[in-house]
Amino acid sequence: EYCKLITITNPITCNLIASFNFFGAASSPLVQSFVNTSIGAAPSDSIRWTFGDGTSSNVYSPTHTYANYGVYNVCLRIIKRNNLGVLQTNCVSEKCRLDTIAAPISFCNIQAYFSYSATTAQPNSIQFTNQSTGVLNTDVLTWNFGDGSPLVVGNNTPTHIYTISGTYNVCIRIVRNTPGAVPCVREYCKLVTIVIPTACNLQANFTWYRDSLVTVPNSYHFTNTTLGLGATDSVRWSFGDGTFSNAVNPTHAYNQPGSYVVCLRVQKRNNSGTLSNCVSEKCYTITFAPLCNVVANYTRTVSSTNFRTINFNNTSVVSGAGAIAQWTFGDGTSFTGWNATHTYAQAGSYYVCLRVQLGTCVSYKCDTVRVIAPVTPNCNNIIMSYSYVRDSLYQNRIRFTAVSNVPTLSQTWTITRLPITATSGNIIINQNNPTYAFLDSGNYRVCLRGTFAGGCIKEYCSTIHINYNTPTTSACNLQLFPNPASSTVNGTITLAQPLMLNAFVYNTLNMVVAQKQQQGAVGVNTVSVNIATLPAGLYLYRLYYGNQVCTATFMKQ
Repeated sequence: EYCKLITITNPITCNLIASFNFFGAASSPLVQSFVNTSIGAAPSDSIRWTFGDGTSSNVYSPTHTYANYGVYNVCLRIIKRNNLGVLQTNCVSEKCRLDTIAAPISFCNIQAYFSYSATTAQPNSIQFTNQSTGVLNTDVLTWNFGDGSPLVVGNNTPTHIYTISGTYNVCIRIVRNTPGAVPCVREYCKLVTIVIPTACNLQANFTWYRDSLVTVPNSYHFTNTTLGLGATDSVRWSFGDGTFSNAVNPTHAYNQPGSYVVCLRVQKRNNSGTLSNCVSEKCYTITFAPLCNVVANYTRTVSSTNFRTINFNNTSVVSGAGAIAQWTFGDGTSFTGWNATHTYAQAGSYYVCLRVQLGTCVSYKCDTVRVIAPVTPNCNNIIMSYSYVRDSLYQNRIRFTAVSNVPTLSQTWTITRLPITATSGNIIINQNNPTYAFLDSGNYRVCLRGTFAGGCIKEYCSTIHINYNTPTTSACNLQLFPNPASSTVNGTITLAQPLMLNAFVYNTLNMVVAQKQQQGAVGVNTVSVNIATLPAGLYLYRLYYGNQVCTATFMKQ
């Protein structure tokens, strides 16, 4: 008798399809949980995760903590084992997805605002008062007085002395820094006009240049560079040919060549609007002769049938008949004729010159022409995903941004409420990088379908969570006019205190299609939103202020 062990291994069918999901921890988005949802995989198979930050794991469904926020390419690779535990190298599946980890956004309820008044000491000494709401003691307050003076930090009631009359853009800026969150920044600016009646600081002066166009060769452009000139001050030009102008920066055409004495006279106005005795005047002599009556120029287009063929269109301005046009194409060839078409032997950069001559007058136009071979991207090398950012004030409003290594030709976004039921519907948005306002909290599956050059189509889906309670409309009297509206819709609201007003216009898909933000004051406020480009139909106008929201509908005609 003779015995021997014989091992029989049944061949396996490779049905591996690697797949996984991931989500961040509520306490910290840097802690990411990865759920292995692969088809045909078993815990005994070879599992390898790479998290995109140089680390890896062999756990079936691991949890990983990232050191920094960012976008990471996470990959899951599975190799099948047979019933003896031997790796089957011909049964391998791998899946990679981009994981975007964004910093949390801190709650920001700051409403920046200030008032000002002249002190009793002098009219150019201004007392500013911080009237912002929602400010904490740890917030950083900065004043910019608009005259180039150093910024003032941490003063709620600063006094600033201006040295020159004028209008200054004064801004108050409040910054709240929360560790691990996006900084909260609010800024409010206001124009402040300063008039110093006792000082005459006018210094009249101006510059000029001649128009180079053949159509207006005798036209001059004058630029007023007077120091200390206010918006209401008197300006008077005399051009030396018996004509005058009160424009700040006029353009004047002379009838014939010659020398002319051009004078600028400026005079200050006092607070009542009457002219004062503060006057300054400056004169210069300008001389002009006839210009050359030829200006060479051209445009170019690439042939639709051959990328190496360039069509040159002569757009030169010539005053007279009999002009001659000569072309050099930068590859050693030339052509004589008004318009030209040239085919280059290969792609590259070429220095093209057009020479136009009429009599003794010659003008050149030269430019570098790039002949570029069209490139169609490889569809297998295209990576596409998306990122999204929640609005700091309204957590239900999400701004989506496509992320790809190749520009998309078009984007189609599909939003589905989870879990999917027989009555579930889809919101489809045909728009690049849209902003969408979700109606309620819950989980939503958001898919991006992108098209690329060469007919390539890529699709990426992910699940996002919305934690939002639908705001209760306050008892407010929001009036819209006109209704129906064609170009602008106006909303009026009465405030008991100064608050920031945020107006949004939503279409029937609940997408934000227009918006306007402005600082509100005590009393009746009107917020106007431009709707001229919107298609006709029914829209919702929603106005947020403080912790309240008002809504009304209107018709766009």
